[in-house]
Parts: sequence; C-alpha cells; structure tokens
Amino acid sequence: MNTTPSQILGGYSSLAEQLISGQTELVLIAEDPYIAIGVEGGSDTPYLLLLPEGSVFEDKRTDNLRVIKSRNIVTKFKDSNVREIKTCATISFRSLSQASALLLDVLVETAVETRDIILVAELTQDFIELFTPARSLSPEEVLGLFGELFVIWSSADRETMARSWHQRERDQYDFALENDRLEVKTTRGPERRHRFSSNQIPPREGLRLAVVSILTDEVSAGASVKDLFDDVVEGLGMGATARNITKHFTRIFQRGEDLCSNTLFDLKQAQNTLKLYDGFSVPFLELTPGVVSAKWEADFTNAKELGSTLNVLAALVSDKST
Repeated sequence: MNTTPSQILGGYSSLAEQLISGQTELVLIAEDPYIAIGVEGGSDTPYLLLLPEGSVFEDKRTDNLRVIKSRNIVTKFKDSNVREIKTCATISFRSLSQASALLLDVLVETAVETRDIILVAELTQDFIELFTPARSLSPEEVLGLFGELFVIWSSADRETMARSWHQRERDQYDFALENDRLEVKTTRGPERRHRFSSNQIPPREGLRLAVVSILTDEVSAGASVKDLFDDVVEGLGMGATARNITKHFTRIFQRGEDLCSNTLFDLKQAQNTLKLYDGFSVPFLELTPGVVSAKWEADFTNAKELGSTLNVLAALVSDKST
C-alpha cells in the first residue's frame, strides 16, 4: 500500500458529516481477504474498518468504539456509485490517536499478508484495547522507556534485541533470551544510582544477569522515545519482530503520547555513558525473616563493569558497552 490506512482516514476527517445516516464511503484495501476502511455517516463513531469474519472475538460498545463480530453492511467505494452488501467484522471508532494509528497500520498490513486469522484477531483485540482509558504515563516511566529503546537502537543486533524485549510491564527484567537477562536503568544527572526490587536482585540461580546503566538529561534538541521507536521499526521492516515491538510500544505510547513525542533526551550523553555491569555485583538488601519484598537505590561505584564478551548479551548491547 502506497498510502497507509491511517493516512486514508486522515483524508476523511470531515466527510462523515456530509454523508446521510448509514451511508459509507470506503477505500478497498484487499478483496481476498476482504478489508476496507473509511467512514460511515450519521454515526457517533464515524471511522470504519471492515475485516474478515473471525477477526473479532466479541461485540463491544463504548462511547468512542463500536465492535461487531458479524455485520451485513452496504458498502460504497470512493470514486464509484456501485453499492454492495458485505458480511464482515466491523470496528467503528470516533478518533485516531498516534498510538492507534501505529497499530492500525500494522493490523491492516498483517491482515492483508497472512491467512492466520488467529493472529489477525489478536492484533484486532490489541487495537480495540487502545480505546480503553489507561493510567497516564509518568515522566519517570518515559525516561525508563527511552533507556530500553536506546539499548535496542544502539545494539549491534537490533533484530535479536527487539525480539527479546519484554512484552508485559510486570516482567522481572527488560530483556530475556534463553538464560540471559538484561535490565536497563536510566537516570538523570551525573550520579550512577539506580532503583531495584528484591525480585530482580540478586537474580535466581541459573540466570546470567547484566545491568545496563545510562545517564542522560532532558534537552531542547535531542531524541524522543517516539524518534527511537520509529528508527528501530523502520530498520526491522515488516515481520513478527516489528509487529510485536509495535504492539508493546503502542500500549505504553497511548498512555502518554505527548511525553513520548515531545520529551527530548541527550542522545550523545546516553551513548557516552552507557555501561554494562554484572548483575550479581549490584548492592542488594538482605531480607530479614518476615520481610517478603523490598525496593532500594543502589550506588554503582563498586559494581563490576563487564566487557563485551558476555555471550549473547555482547551481541545485543554492542561494543559501546566497553
């Protein structure tokens, strides 16, 4: 597709108001499987996505979203007066944020290129969930996300690093590959001090843990979280890794689009200060009987710095860790 689905919807911003109730104006994306996108007149949720049946798990309706598993809909395509009745799954929504635009394009491209209806349905569910209000992203979370994406961006093997990036916020470590774990800690200012929890340090037996420490500051001319993400995904191309990293990123991005796009960090400072440490050398608290968990701030002055020979992690973090 030369024009993305989100760009198509951008051109329809005012057309829905001109259409009579129930009348559609669509762009056909694919005939088999049947996929189209456009607008529907007289609706509180005017933007309309048509997908093959089976792409939606269940019907859903909120103030800004309407999802129907199977619907007979009269279609009319742009620059044509021909009307047809199609049976398909439909998703109607009121507006498109930056986050939902990102995932919409991945969803449609995947639906066009694969016959795996389960994969399409899972991506559709992820897209639908972006319309559910979520807790706002904090500036500290944006800083942490910058560090994680910076490690992928600066890696000698972006594909492997992106594939090993955690997909759930509750995961213990930021990156996992076989027995290797990588935790990324990013802080402002000159002091290398980072916060940990007792479920991270010390690591359990059998794991090899490295900690990436990054120092950076907010600047007026730097790189944002969105800048790093865009560059990483562009380099990955279309495929499972790009799809998964986009799913994970959009879940976070939709909680704070402005912070992710407009908070700029000093990229050069991050590059110059990135260091890799042995996770077993990070200071930790000994839990006394009855204490089941704790959090603390660790000073890295005496932590053991690693070279670039830590098996898989060496390829992931690149020679900048030396």
